Amino acid sequence: KLIKKEENWYFTNPIEALASTSQIDSILSNLSTVKAKNFLAEEKRPEDLKASGLDRPQYTIKLILADGQELVINLNKNEEKALATSSQLAKIVEVETQLINNIARPVSELREKKVALFNSWEATSLAIKKGDKFFEAIKEKSGEKGQEREEWYLLTEAGQKELADSSKVESFLRKLEYLQAVDFIDSPEDSKKYGLDKPEYEITIKVQNEDNKGKSIHLLFGQKLEGKNQIVIRNSNFNYLFLIEANSIADWPAGTEGFKPFEITN
Repeated sequence: KLIKKEENWYFTNPIEALASTSQIDSILSNLSTVKAKNFLAEEKRPEDLKASGLDRPQYTIKLILADGQELVINLNKNEEKALATSSQLAKIVEVETQLINNIARPVSELREKKVALFNSWEATSLAIKKGDKFFEAIKEKSGEKGQEREEWYLLTEAGQKELADSSKVESFLRKLEYLQAVDFIDSPEDSKKYGLDKPEYEITIKVQNEDNKGKSIHLLFGQKLEGKNQIVIRNSNFNYLFLIEANSIADWPAGTEGFKPFEITN
């Protein structure tokens, strides 16, 4: 079971987790555009439903539409044919078998694997803590009115701003944007087990979209798991954990020097 909140789809059963919105939208698009290949029964009488197996369908899809209307679609695979009917259809029809193949995919394949859902170009600040080091970058507009450009600045410990290499900051934000889990821990135990009590990195990203809607994403990167080349990540927006390959963060910055412009000397 899934529900939609704003732009994203969420599983509510058998797990509570973020779904891959693009994949769920693709399934819904296929359902909304499916056409009959063949008409098997003009009226779905009980004997016709039984003959086609649709009296006990393999798949039942219940859709609640935006206007509150309920649509039920029943599907069954019978002798390499995909058979279908719905609450809005009096007939029994044959459809493409690919429709059932899409729906038959396990929940694990339809979960959102991105560790943090955001657009890197909408980020307005980036705060990083590694060990006892803390550094922050903020994005501001500079230049004359009508010719403004966005620049990234580093905040020093004294609270002063120092021009950053924007390409380096944005490159790092893209790494965070596309960082994907290889697996999940749905019932996490004590944080100490995953090294989250003394995280390798603690990262906070603030985002502002075109509609001026802001959000904050807080990530904890645990220590490398014993006997595995994996790291656990906690995103404070979810009650489950993400597993990533440890080498995914091997070249990440350890301090502000990772975001400073190159110095050219004679």
